[in-house]
Amino acid sequence: MEMQAVFNRYETIPFSYFLLDRNLDILSVSKHTLKQFYEVEHFLDLIDIGSQRKARKFLLETPSLYKIELNLRTKSNPYSLFDVYTQYEQDHIHLFCINKDDDLREIQNVMRTLELDLMNSNMLLVEKKAELEKALQEIREAAIKNDNLATVGKLAASIAHEIRNPLTTVKGFIQLLKPHLVAIGKEEYADIAIDEINRANDIIYEFLNASKPSPPIKQTISLSKIINDIVLLYEGEATMNNCVLSYKATKHDVLINIDVKQVKQVLLNVIKNAIDAILESSNKQNGQVFLYTFQCDRYIEIYIQDNGKGMDEKVIQKLFMPFFTTKEKGTGIGLSVCHKIIEAHDGKIEVESHVGKGSIFKITLPL
Repeated sequence: MEMQAVFNRYETIPFSYFLLDRNLDILSVSKHTLKQFYEVEHFLDLIDIGSQRKARKFLLETPSLYKIELNLRTKSNPYSLFDVYTQYEQDHIHLFCINKDDDLREIQNVMRTLELDLMNSNMLLVEKKAELEKALQEIREAAIKNDNLATVGKLAASIAHEIRNPLTTVKGFIQLLKPHLVAIGKEEYADIAIDEINRANDIIYEFLNASKPSPPIKQTISLSKIINDIVLLYEGEATMNNCVLSYKATKHDVLINIDVKQVKQVLLNVIKNAIDAILESSNKQNGQVFLYTFQCDRYIEIYIQDNGKGMDEKVIQKLFMPFFTTKEKGTGIGLSVCHKIIEAHDGKIEVESHVGKGSIFKITLPL
């Protein structure tokens, strides 16, 4: 059903479209394709012999992100030159074939229509953003009134389904148009729209996780491996923001019984907040995020220390409350979810901070 939905999306485009398997057998084609090409079972049957090796290498051996020119046999000409674009999805290959002579004129006409559609899509995003902001306000009021994140979960789930579906459709449509927007110098239209859609989806994801993190699915794993994976994952992001991310392990590695995905989520959230705090401080050109661990009886303590802007006591007291944030574009969800995850692991998360001197987050987990 999912593949059929994808195919239906491309059914009416004004140029030829092929859906292939990984053997280059043709599974489906668009209506426009039937007008241009003879019906064959294998895509290579439409290519002249001199171009078949080039096509096979392009499609199977070393797939390219860019277009390739191929001579294809059509109903009107023995062979015509086409620009061929590819998109790979699981076991399928999407091919978009644009005739360099005939199709371009038609596409230029369609692009004017699509540009209007894109403007309408952006207007739809503005409307959905307003709905999301209104819903956020309702969620905040409900949480304050009831002091119960279960209410947040019910509201968030209903909002997510109502907003995510049209956003997904619009995003797919814009991604399909992007190569042609680039060709006519309108690439920024697609980039801005996709960025806004991704931002909206991120907010929805945080709301869905705010109500109640799923129960931990625990496994025994090396603590050093977990933290080294995190450092490796975020090291590039830290470097791009002029920060040094480092880790000093305990003398002897320890094993902990945790939900790896959830604990990684906590560590990544705290590290991201640390980098954000550095970027808002006087140390933004010389940021330091230092992770270290200590074993204390049957517990392990994980410290994340930064030299960012720090926090006063009033902020610290509210730090793990839902919807409390000091960031201009923050949702106030991340640390409240982190707090619930650590609690579900029978641990605790604490913070020590001073304005202008940075912060130290301490996460305590049982061995």
